[in-house]
Order: sequence, then structure tokens, then C-alpha cells
Amino acid sequence: MKLTKQQKIETSKVLAEKLKAAPHLFFTEFQGMKFVELDELRNQLRPLKCRHAVVKSSLVKYALKNAGIDGVDPKMLKGPVGLIVADNDDPVSPPRSSRPSARSSRSSRSAPATFPPSG
Repeated sequence: MKLTKQQKIETSKVLAEKLKAAPHLFFTEFQGMKFVELDELRNQLRPLKCRHAVVKSSLVKYALKNAGIDGVDPKMLKGPVGLIVADNDDPVSPPRSSRPSARSSRSSRSAPATFPPSG
């Protein structure tokens, strides 16, 4: 189902609020991962109070702008974007959890980058 312009604006606003509130944000390279591997990654992140989502790059760009987060490499925002939004203060556990899933797939790897919100 294609989102309307108003739905895209609302989605980017909600994402921006989540990004503002999160202490850590990680980008992941998920291309080549199977659904089962993504589901396993989400299950590993859930106890760490983290969420993984695949979001359209345009929505992520607007959400980052609205959240006041800059300095993100534009190469990370090509095509669909894998995001891990951490609701905990541990900057090490989310990337560590994403590695086993990435290792199990030859064509994918995790490339987390953290951007603590400014403020």
C-alpha cells in the first residue's frame, strides 16, 4: 500500500520523536538478509530495549532533520534504511547483538554508527 503525503509527514514526525528520545541510533546494512535472520535480530534486540526497522530513506532524512540530528553520511541514506533505535544507555549491546545475524548471512553485514541526539 502506497502512503499518502500526509501519512509520510506523520510517519516522519513520529520517527523524529523516537529519534530525539533515543540515546543511541545505529544504521544497519540489511540487504541480503533473509526474513528469518531479520526476525532473529529483532528478537535479540527486544530484551535490550532496542528496535530494528527498515524505513524509506526519504522518511529517515526528514526525521533526522526534524530531530536535529546531523552529520549522517549520505551514503547510509541510499535506498531503504535499516535502523536500530536503542532505548537504553548501553552503546555496545545493540551492535554486538547485530553481528551474529550478519555473520550467518554471507551477503550482509552490520555497519552500525551511533549518533547521540544533540541537546
